[in-house]
Amino acid sequence: MTCVSQTTYLTGKSPSEHGIIANGYYDKDCCEVRNWHQSAKLVKSERIFSLLKNVARKQNGGSTEKMTVFSNCWWFPMYDEDIDYLITPRPQYLQNGGKVADIYTKPEST
Repeated sequence: MTCVSQTTYLTGKSPSEHGIIANGYYDKDCCEVRNWHQSAKLVKSERIFSLLKNVARKQNGGSTEKMTVFSNCWWFPMYDEDIDYLITPRPQYLQNGGKVADIYTKPEST
């Protein structure tokens, strides 16, 4: 599965440690299956770029101004404070069951 393998690669941890076990999950609160959601908050382990930013912070007195992280189409980048720039697929799911191709960017596209 795309989400599982990418998260394993970026964290160096197994799915039981990083928490991503499928491309989708059942949301008990909404009583529906959620596919391809990309919030970084779903990943329970630190990813390599966060580890590197933490090293940079320690070496530079808390600053990471010399380090920029760009995520290009990796899963689970959204709302991650350590990612400075990103572009990732983020389709829109329509009420009628259709899907429209779209992207999510940081900073926002203009």
